[in-house]
Amino acid sequence: MVCATPRESGHRTLGFALLAAAAAALLNSGSAFAQPPALIFDYPDGRPELLNPGEATTFRVIVTGEYGGIPVPDSGRLHYALNASDWETVLLTPTDPPNEYEATLPAASCFDVYNWYVSAEEISGSTFYDPADAPSTSYSAIVATGEAILFVDDFETDRGWEVYAGADTGNWERADPEEVVTIAGTLTQPEDDHTPDGTLCYVTGPLAGEGAGDYDVDGGTTHLTSPVIDLAGVDPSVSYWRWYHLSSTWDDEFLIQVSNNGGLNWVTVESIDDRETWTYLEWKVSDYVTPTDQVRVRFTASDTGYPSLVEALVDDFVITAPVCVTCFGDLDNDNDVDLADLAQLLAHYGLTGGARYEYGDLDLDGDVDLSDLAALLAVYGTTCP
Repeated sequence: MVCATPRESGHRTLGFALLAAAAAALLNSGSAFAQPPALIFDYPDGRPELLNPGEATTFRVIVTGEYGGIPVPDSGRLHYALNASDWETVLLTPTDPPNEYEATLPAASCFDVYNWYVSAEEISGSTFYDPADAPSTSYSAIVATGEAILFVDDFETDRGWEVYAGADTGNWERADPEEVVTIAGTLTQPEDDHTPDGTLCYVTGPLAGEGAGDYDVDGGTTHLTSPVIDLAGVDPSVSYWRWYHLSSTWDDEFLIQVSNNGGLNWVTVESIDDRETWTYLEWKVSDYVTPTDQVRVRFTASDTGYPSLVEALVDDFVITAPVCVTCFGDLDNDNDVDLADLAQLLAHYGLTGGARYEYGDLDLDGDVDLSDLAALLAVYGTTCP
């Protein structure tokens, strides 16, 4: 919300004492910084992200007033667009009590994507939206039955990440970080990684030293680059936890980039130039590059130009992709679960990390193992409509 700006007095002859008294009265009453009436939106059961194929999806929406705002009864609207088509607007279905609604997204097919937002009127005549700047931004939901884990790395073991050590100190290392605190008491590097039951992460110089600047990034750039990951034919999302500290001279940045040609070219996803403790980020590869079998992700920390105090950490890196299963266990999509599907699973049996559903990863944990074999045998002989 944006604070309302108090109106200036139009009386130039008003004495200073009166002005001071008026200002004090306004401050005491709180009206000097009064917010205009507004509406807020709540989703008691959460906002839908995965939609079942062939089924309409209904979710609850509650509209309430804020700063004295009063919703107009039955003014709720749902706005949606399927696969980037034109926006359609429908009434929200009122329920009891007033200003509580049900919103319904129509049935759609596997991997269709809905963008949507909601709106309602306030009695002053203003219309409020969620998200607030809709339709410039909107919520999204994909038709799928689950998410497959294509790559996961908590950095407790070496999964093939590459480090370019171009800095004098503070190059990326897979290590257990030590706590670093400045003489002013500012925490620049945590003493623990992010993984609840882990100890290791990638950190730009894990040691504390005698001073905060002993092992931070100094005198250059260091890159942390993922192995090549096959993401062809899917619509994957990348997530991770990151930490960044910058002080002294604010002329450096923490870059996160993606490549779909093995690292020949890079597209910037994030550019961080301020302090952040452990922060979760998630983004879709297709928003930046076309997913291929040569995708890599790179984290770059630098201290160039005037010296800065720079610390960076990365942990719990995960890549997922939606899957849409209409005939469970039918790996070859011929509408039955038979010997061919069993053979396909056995051909990939023992694969750890990066397994796909069509390889036999029925529980979508990234591996093809005994639990997947048991799941397929439980439905062996099934014929799907």
